[in-house]
Amino acid sequence: MAPSRPHRSLFAILVALACLAPTAGQALAATNGIRWSDVPRRHWARTAVDLVGASNDWMRDYPATADGTYPFRPNDLEPRILFARSVVRAFAPEEPADPAVTFPDLQAEDPLFPFANVAVKLGWMATDANGNFLPNDQVTPRIVHRSLVLAVGLGDLAAGLDAIHTRDGTPFQVPPDFGTLLVGMRTGLRYNHSQDSTWPPTPPFPAPRWRGRCSARPRCRPGCTTRSPATPRSRSRTWGAGCGGWCSSASNPLAPPT
Repeated sequence: MAPSRPHRSLFAILVALACLAPTAGQALAATNGIRWSDVPRRHWARTAVDLVGASNDWMRDYPATADGTYPFRPNDLEPRILFARSVVRAFAPEEPADPAVTFPDLQAEDPLFPFANVAVKLGWMATDANGNFLPNDQVTPRIVHRSLVLAVGLGDLAAGLDAIHTRDGTPFQVPPDFGTLLVGMRTGLRYNHSQDSTWPPTPPFPAPRWRGRCSARPRCRPGCTTRSPATPRSRSRTWGAGCGGWCSSASNPLAPPT
């Protein structure tokens, strides 16, 4: 099965979450006069899109149209080269390119080359076995989490998770980027529901209400409201009070389906 690919609107949420700070409210308020042609004011990711594309130019990837509005293309899949540009603009805008880092499939004269160069130089992104950057391939959630977790300085924590072992030193066999994916998931970098009304989150982060093919759903603990036999399996679930997992609810449209 092919891995899921995040749309640009979800990537905007991830970058915005990684950048949230005590002054984020001020940044969210300033849009620098940028108007979107394809992101309505009530769009679920509008606040994040404004942060990453209007208040800042990290994801302002397309020129203005004749009427002065900008397309964001929120439902497009994000290619690796635009992802590299966005994450480097956001987290390492002054980082110089490394002349030793080159790619057979991306020429040094390409205006986007410096962003790919820096992303690989810093270890946020990787090439294939032949050294190709694959600029037009779409990013996967694994790539997104790796880049953002490393960019915000949580690489040591992720490395520790990659090296987990039993008390006697026997290592667990974990998949590539296990640590960065887990850290990204548990620190809120998957706040990606298209109908959630609690954006932007503020510490302490609200109980997660995520969905998507990559969602991992904990089990309910004792004391939670459990699904009754009459409740169809297609019903959604919600995070119950005092609950350590997703509990059944016919009234919450925001939770992931079973």
